[in-house]
Amino acid sequence: MLDLQALRETQSKIKSSRTEHIQDLCLMGYQILAEVWNSQFEQKDQLKQALECFVRAVKTQRNSAEAFVGLAYLLMLIQENEQAKPYLREALRLNPRQADAQKLLKALYLPPTQVVSRSNPPPSVPAPLPSSPLPVNSLTPEQLLLDIQRACQAAQEKVLPLPSGRADDLENLTQTLEQFNLSYRDLKAELKMLEAEEDCTALEIALYPFEKIIREWKKNLAVNEAFQSLLQKIAKQTQQSQKAIFTLKSSQGFKQIEIYESRLEFLLDSCDRFADEIDLFQEQGFATHELENCYAQLLETVESFREALDEAQGNPEA
Repeated sequence: MLDLQALRETQSKIKSSRTEHIQDLCLMGYQILAEVWNSQFEQKDQLKQALECFVRAVKTQRNSAEAFVGLAYLLMLIQENEQAKPYLREALRLNPRQADAQKLLKALYLPPTQVVSRSNPPPSVPAPLPSSPLPVNSLTPEQLLLDIQRACQAAQEKVLPLPSGRADDLENLTQTLEQFNLSYRDLKAELKMLEAEEDCTALEIALYPFEKIIREWKKNLAVNEAFQSLLQKIAKQTQQSQKAIFTLKSSQGFKQIEIYESRLEFLLDSCDRFADEIDLFQEQGFATHELENCYAQLLETVESFREALDEAQGNPEA
């Protein structure tokens, strides 16, 4: 394996190139590995702690090449060389000039006698406990399939909300969709990492129902946003009509009448347009009683405006 000096060099690079949080996680992982190395692997339980540090670093910031190097180095220490290769490839994808990743990957393809000295073989280190967090791309196809199925089932148990005028309903819908999207992105990331080593056709097919659910929720979000937007537009026109009635009754001079006549024509056109939009919701099978109640108030206000305008036209000096 690499000597301790190489380990310290990687620690130094982390200090100068990563954010403080990722620095701490990666540096802690490397420090633990250094302690285990110096103790001749007597403190074997600390390997689990190192693994947890690297996993947290990768999950917190997936573009941390040093965290992937740390995971790979840890796997090489326990002679899981094949599992280490995808981590090193990912580190090089993130940073093609990552010297430690290049060195480790090159070592993996050397003859065994050059990777590990026969005169000083590494101690037999047990693999981390099954209960420990899994590295980002350590899932087997079977494990990832289970995760996909669980995500699909959880999404299917959620009921698509009906269009509503309540802002909190729209907020809850948005938050649920964001959770779906985050879960989907994580699954796709796992899938992408497995694709380098496995045929993932079956997993892609298994993920399709989740994609379909997300599309349905996106459509539902658009419907809910359109529903609330229409409610707001109708309410705004009602308020403007009420204001127009007040100003009409208090205005002086016949010249103002033409302005109000144009305003009435605009309101009547708006009513026709709103009625068409409400019909579209009904045709899609959505309940529209909230829209209809709001629309009825608008019609009542517009009718009052028409009466006020007729009265003003009959008495232009008023």
